[in-house]
Amino acid sequence: MNIKQIGIDELKTISQDYISYFNEYEGSQWTEVLVHRKFKQLIGLYDFLGIGLYHEDQLIGFSVGNLVQFDDGIVAKLNELFIIKECQSKGYGTYLLREFEKMSKKKGAFRIQLESANDETHHRFYNERNNYQDASNNILKSKQL
Repeated sequence: MNIKQIGIDELKTISQDYISYFNEYEGSQWTEVLVHRKFKQLIGLYDFLGIGLYHEDQLIGFSVGNLVQFDDGIVAKLNELFIIKECQSKGYGTYLLREFEKMSKKKGAFRIQLESANDETHHRFYNERNNYQDASNNILKSKQL
């Protein structure tokens, strides 16, 4: 396994795996156009952070986010962490998450924040395996438009 910084060209190589996973297992309706737009939006963020996990020459996962300045310091936002289906539940997600945390800390972040699905799988991965806590000072709000 090896970690490399990634950009849009690298993300395009994993887009079919991304589409297949979310459409098949999550009931999503991703298309190539929509995924490329999403990836471009993520990469276009100021202070972008992006790393890929490679097995030999194949990209098998990625984590992307960005740094955000607050009055008390810099916070890293993890916007997406993805491991291809056949490589899930083998420790690669945890490895990639820890590498993202190390990179964020090296760049000056004192905290990392993320949004995740509110289900048992994500709770087990983030809270139980990787020591994340549900934030008590922030809550996600939304409104149908």
